[in-house]
Parts: sequence; C-alpha cells; structure tokens
Amino acid sequence: MKKRVENAPLLYIVQPNLGPKTCYMQQTFRTKREKPSYPPPSFANFREMDTSERIEFLATLPNELRPVTCELKTKNKTYEGVIQTYDKKKVVLTLSEEEKTITIPIEHIVSVSLIGKS
Repeated sequence: MKKRVENAPLLYIVQPNLGPKTCYMQQTFRTKREKPSYPPPSFANFREMDTSERIEFLATLPNELRPVTCELKTKNKTYEGVIQTYDKKKVVLTLSEEEKTITIPIEHIVSVSLIGKS
C-alpha cells in the first residue's frame, strides 16, 4: 500500500554543485618601525650606578614618566624631592614637602636613593 501525502512540499531548494573556491590570503605585510622617543629607563640597574650616574639618570628621565622622588644625602643634611636639572657642578632639586627649589653642589652629595611613595 502506498501512503499518500496530503500536502506535497510547496518549495524545493536546489543547491548548485559548485567546485572548491580559490581564496587569496595575504602572504606578506610591512610596517613602519617607530623608534621610541626615549631609551627606556632601567630602574633595575640603578643600584649598580655610582652617585653621579644616578643623578644624571634621574635628571634626564623623559616627560612621559612621572617625576621620581629621590633622597639626596649631603654631608650635613638629607633632602627629599625631584631632580629638575643637573650639570657637572650642581643639582637643582625641588623639595617635595615645601615645593621650594634649591641648588646643591655636586661635591656635597654623598648618596642618592629612590623613594617609593604611594
């Protein structure tokens, strides 16, 4: 006995038999290498530097980095602040507590250390 379907399908979807497609993928690319505007500082080697190298390092930090507070010890006094400028004879330091700028001769500086403030 044959079964009879009451409602025949109304729409037949016919898929064409297409062969595989060729895809063209990007094989190479080029970019411009941008050199950083400043050499990245290395605070890990800070301990190995002598006093004059530490002062020069802190004075030449790029503007993109936050000012680094340091402690300068002289023969008579200890100062906390940010080194603004440096030359072979003197250091200009902005004190962190008083917002005052002072000049310290290089030969009076005994040690320089970093201060971590939160």
